[in-house]
Amino acid sequence: QLSPECDEQIKRVLTTVMAGIDDSSAEIRRLSLLALQTVIQDKATLVEGALATIAPALFQQTFIDESLVRTIRMGPFQRRVDDGLDARRAAYQCVQTLVRALPGAADGSAVVDSVVRGITDEQEIRLVVLQIINESLPMLFGEYMARLDSLAESIEKAQGTAMPKKPVKQEIDKHNAMLRSTVALLVALEPVADAVSPKSAVFSKLQEKAVDPGSDRTLAMYYQELVSNDF
Repeated sequence: QLSPECDEQIKRVLTTVMAGIDDSSAEIRRLSLLALQTVIQDKATLVEGALATIAPALFQQTFIDESLVRTIRMGPFQRRVDDGLDARRAAYQCVQTLVRALPGAADGSAVVDSVVRGITDEQEIRLVVLQIINESLPMLFGEYMARLDSLAESIEKAQGTAMPKKPVKQEIDKHNAMLRSTVALLVALEPVADAVSPKSAVFSKLQEKAVDPGSDRTLAMYYQELVSNDF
């Protein structure tokens, strides 16, 4: 148990951390978000009182900063580089910690909005989003029900990402990892889809596609694997 003096010191540090979250440097934002995650995890009660200020700044960091996205050419290939990815991943990890440490205190709508965005983000983000869904679903079930169509549309958009015409092994592996993660998202959201009436046409379409090997063998393989493992 930390002394009241230590709590006061952490509060002062939290002020500095909050200033860093809005810094122009992506690296400073990343470090500030990691520090915030540690405070939420270890001293959630100190954060709860300032959540009205902290939460909007935190969720703002889950948006892609297009000014940090660039394309580099490597011989005949082009590669997309996102210099804000590490900071954004730290933001999503912070959201996950917030949901875990302060269940019910976070704005459920903002949490699910960030999940909808994260599904179409990079694979590193999508994996954190899957964890957020699994941890927040019991307490935010109604929010997920209300946004099921948007969630399904994001999954559909992610699955529609085309692989390069002449992919190398790394690109094939990345594409398959993306497909597997979107199927895992589908499985995680099935209890929500079962509770929604009338049924979500978009979600049902994705579900049918994943279940039927004749529609997409790769998706069906991942679906059976995840369901049989009780993912």
